[in-house]
Amino acid sequence: MTLFYARTTIRPPLFSIYAFFKRFYATAIRSDSYASRYREEQALSEDAEKCNAAKADPNARILLFYNLKPLLIKLREYTSVTKWHLYKDIVQMDIIAKSEAYKTRIGESVFVGLSDEGHPMFAAELTANKENATREETEKFEKRLGGYFNSIQVPIVSEPTRQWSSLAIRAYSLLRWNREHCYSSRSGQRTERLTSGHVQKCPSTDETFYPQISPIVIVLLTHEDRCLLVRQSRFPPRMYSAVAGFCNVGESIEDAARRELAEEVGLCAKSVRYVGSESWPAPVPQIMLGCVAALDADVTPFSESIDIDEKEIETAKWFRRDEIAAVLRNPWGGVDETRAINIRVPPKFAVGNLLLREWVREGAQKRFL
Repeated sequence: MTLFYARTTIRPPLFSIYAFFKRFYATAIRSDSYASRYREEQALSEDAEKCNAAKADPNARILLFYNLKPLLIKLREYTSVTKWHLYKDIVQMDIIAKSEAYKTRIGESVFVGLSDEGHPMFAAELTANKENATREETEKFEKRLGGYFNSIQVPIVSEPTRQWSSLAIRAYSLLRWNREHCYSSRSGQRTERLTSGHVQKCPSTDETFYPQISPIVIVLLTHEDRCLLVRQSRFPPRMYSAVAGFCNVGESIEDAARRELAEEVGLCAKSVRYVGSESWPAPVPQIMLGCVAALDADVTPFSESIDIDEKEIETAKWFRRDEIAAVLRNPWGGVDETRAINIRVPPKFAVGNLLLREWVREGAQKRFL
């Protein structure tokens, strides 16, 4: 009687015993799959025989580069994504199969990782070096491959998911490292590249070398209901972002953030907190460390007039929280005459966008406390 009453008049609890065990086992399966994927990636990166065998996988993909520019396909205006081919199709393509040089370069492709579906992903550079790159050869490949080659920064802001953005960044970074790091810094001898492209070894000293990244701090300075954004001359039209710069040797993230603010906009921060990070490939492989800081108004009082470093910054402006919230609804869109300000901010997957979203979200929470 009690059971019947409970089932007919009371909504069953969200975490029933059945639901609990169902979720528990689903989580365990996902956890095991997650660990297996990264262990498989590690094995492919370290085992030359296994890496070569993965190229024969019928679902293996490859991203081609020409002079370190990835092959892209345009979806719509301002939106281009990387164009991956089946590895087997590229190997059999006439423009590749008829040239020993191109076949060699495809054979020297680097292992990039596994896709979410578990497919092996590779990348290859079609030119021996930048001096050999020609416009005629570029157009020949573009016509045959059905795409176009452009800067790695183009697809990063357009890829539909972080998976594809990360794969493109990793592909570019590994190819660039293997092209530029050809000699041992200790012996001066030419290094030997291991099959996967993740490691190089000096034949005389047996020393191993790995790709390196440069840490960059990007910091959103805030004061009450405003945040500071800057614009550099190299940015796209109307684009603004947070202050950013390389970390110096021996600096903490917090020290680097304070120094960059002092150098570029002449302002002092009294608190700095880490929010998130993002990999970025150019001009060198980087890890961008995103922070939010509060203006120390006792040291550098708030003012609409900002003392910028004109060598680095074109302009700097304070924006209200409601203005940024409106921009975030369409961060990379065109001019909207209904908005109070018409600027662009970093796209959705960028850490600069994350900092703005986090700051706007915190303001919304405070209004309800």
